Amino acid sequence: MRPVIRIHAERSRPEYPFSRLWAARELIFLLAWREVRVRYQHAAIGIGWAVIQPLFTTIVLTVFQRIMGGQTTPAIPYPLLVV
Repeated sequence: MRPVIRIHAERSRPEYPFSRLWAARELIFLLAWREVRVRYQHAAIGIGWAVIQPLFTTIVLTVFQRIMGGQTTPAIPYPLLVV
């Protein structure tokens, strides 16, 4: 018979008190802002691309579903289902 190996965590949750996160809120904000800025600085329309891209995807999927699918959703509008 093979021995049973059980692995147990030392603590049930990580030790990151909210007071430390609150104290570092400026650093967290600056790092997040830098990440957004770097990601969208080369895009022609900038941060607006983060809104326009999912909007166009929703429009395309809605039009495709209406033309090709032929299915209707009487209770919920289809664009809400796509998002």
